Amino acid sequence: MTEARGRVPGPDVADFTHRFFAAMGARTQPLPGGMRVELTREQLALLENRPLWTLGLWAGADAGLTTLYFAFEDPQTEAAHPGEPLAPGSPRLEQMCGLALRECALGGARLRPASGRGGPLRPFLVFHFVVARVGRSVRERLEPVAVDLVDGAAFPCPPLLDEPLEAMGDGVADAERPRLSVGDAHQRAVDALCRQLADEDPSWYMEALLRLEEELDRLYAYLERATAERPPDRAAVALARARIAELHELSRPRIEVRARAATLLYAPAYWPKPCSMYLSRRRQ
Repeated sequence: MTEARGRVPGPDVADFTHRFFAAMGARTQPLPGGMRVELTREQLALLENRPLWTLGLWAGADAGLTTLYFAFEDPQTEAAHPGEPLAPGSPRLEQMCGLALRECALGGARLRPASGRGGPLRPFLVFHFVVARVGRSVRERLEPVAVDLVDGAAFPCPPLLDEPLEAMGDGVADAERPRLSVGDAHQRAVDALCRQLADEDPSWYMEALLRLEEELDRLYAYLERATAERPPDRAAVALARARIAELHELSRPRIEVRARAATLLYAPAYWPKPCSMYLSRRRQ
């Protein structure tokens, strides 16, 4: 088990676990100090972020439900059934948080400042963009961009899983009022991401374009030989045109960006700064 990066009271972990698996559509059963969860093969693959086919290596083609038992970290209660411990820093809870960040459309959290650094929290909207380099193959990566909803600044967002986040609960009472709309914030995030992508090395684009041109040259040469041997009929011409259009559409090098999710984050106005300015998870 990895080192716990914080201590969240057991009831908070239990409530998150219940809502998380309810959102997945899994069947759950509360236990004293824990929970029983039944997952389908598809749900288990989604939770563990791996292709469904890999489950067949040990589960078999006709495998049914997988039953998991969890024990919550709660000093007041001992789990009647031994199970995986669900505590901050545990591998399974990290999986659940990762899936929530990947799949949920909108989340909310707050970042508690270190003691002695008061003041109202400021709203930030973090857009989780999926950036895909499309060519002969597709390579995707996640690029989160944060937008200050008060002063409008947009900047690359540090990984939220590394931050000492807290659940928002019923809201944040002591917070500044946002001045940007969601549409304005999204546009600023897109502009910031475009500037970042423009500064990246374009060699991948040139290599993909060269491969596309070489493949088109081979296709044109084949068509020229084929037409020299016999007059082309309409079906052959239509097929050749379709293949050329397919190459241009599927292999044309480009960057595609889509916003996968967003997180409304309440943090001190000086965020992001060195982690020493926040309440350390190890001291909680």
